[in-house]
Amino acid sequence: MKEKRVIKRFSMYYGVLLIGVLLIGCKNLGDSKPKPDVGSSQDGVTAEILVDTNDEVDISPRLFGVDNDWRRITDANYIPFAQALEGINYTQIRFPGGWESEYYDWKENSTPGWPNTPEEPGASIGTVKSTDPPNINIVIPTTPAMNEVLFSPEWSAGIQLCKDRADDAINLTGQNNITEVEIGNEWWLQGAGGVSDEEKLIKYAEIAKRIAAHVKQTYPSAPFKLLVNGDYAKPSGFTVINEIFGEDLQYIDGAALHPYAGYDDPEYSIDSLSTWFGQCRQNLGKDYLHLSEWAPSKAYNDQKKYAQSANVLIGMVHEFARTGSAAATYWPPTNSGIPGLGLFNEPFTVVWPNGQLFRDLSANYKGKALLTTSAGNVRAIAAKNDQNQLVVYVAGFENPTTLVQLNVVGSTIAGVSSTKLFAPGNPDDTAEAIPMQEIDNPKYTKTQAGYEFILNENSGYTIYRLILDLGT
Repeated sequence: MKEKRVIKRFSMYYGVLLIGVLLIGCKNLGDSKPKPDVGSSQDGVTAEILVDTNDEVDISPRLFGVDNDWRRITDANYIPFAQALEGINYTQIRFPGGWESEYYDWKENSTPGWPNTPEEPGASIGTVKSTDPPNINIVIPTTPAMNEVLFSPEWSAGIQLCKDRADDAINLTGQNNITEVEIGNEWWLQGAGGVSDEEKLIKYAEIAKRIAAHVKQTYPSAPFKLLVNGDYAKPSGFTVINEIFGEDLQYIDGAALHPYAGYDDPEYSIDSLSTWFGQCRQNLGKDYLHLSEWAPSKAYNDQKKYAQSANVLIGMVHEFARTGSAAATYWPPTNSGIPGLGLFNEPFTVVWPNGQLFRDLSANYKGKALLTTSAGNVRAIAAKNDQNQLVVYVAGFENPTTLVQLNVVGSTIAGVSSTKLFAPGNPDDTAEAIPMQEIDNPKYTKTQAGYEFILNENSGYTIYRLILDLGT
């Protein structure tokens, strides 16, 4: 599901608090559309934001992981890649990557039988380990059995090969270095198996059941979580997995999901993530969720990219935190994976807008995720960090110049620690391949109710970040 999802509209995060909003003269900004004729804060366009510090959920630090891309990142350039990851405060790496994981031979560092095998192999697990990554989650293949007729002799032989590859993966990585082991990549949901979707699901569940029992019985004291995967927007699939596993469900710790999402698709909506995740948990009978591939999809966000997609990214991270997800790893690491959504350019010398916001969130969006109610097409997220500070991000999207009124309930504000504005590098083309401007100390006004500041004064798709000191 690696290329998906959208945003044309904004709706309230949880609908708990109703905020009024007056929006006048909104105009869209697209890849080839001209810059809108934005006005001033006197235009009367106002958006109200409310943060409730009484409603909080723990934020997992492992929400800021990144996927490796084995077919593009070789041994020679993995070291600069790892250095770039450290520069954006990553907390986890997923290896070997996406679809190639289903063909990956861990001992040979190759992908026999995979049609996209590169001329030069990707980085080996030894190279990955040499960079001392904070955590590694790995994907073990199901292809050797998925491509065979269920319960045939060839299928049984494929199951044994899957078990052998799982052992190779865990032993070469080192079980104490592993945070999660995923049984298969989401690839099986698409072209794998050569049968109907219903039959593929059954086949995958039968394969995963046998691999899970083998892994947990072979490594009974390993600290990693063992995960099955499926389509997060089709949670009924996890009911099938639950039923086929039966008593062997004891060997599974949770699910790996790939939430490529947006605001313009009712099925893959960011606003529906809480519902989908809850149903996946309920149907599988396990609470642990690892969002092992995610991005603000272009397909479900009206082809938004660069500064535009960075506006979407912050809302997704907030939803992940508010739903209590244990971990997440971003795809793609470089722009060649999905142009416009990558964190870096290929030489890892440029951090694109999604990488800039990823870096800032990983450094500041910590502690507790707070209930944040946004009105209209301006959306806010907030967290209370361990320094007793309130961190708020507000994304302006395609709105005209907007006066934002931020109010906080449940806590008193002692003062403003810092403010920052992320603005598109090119205000005339917010989808251009150019990093965002990071402007320190943009203006704000203290009011009786809270704080006011301006979004989208010179272009759409600006993001305002405040760090407020909370009173004791």
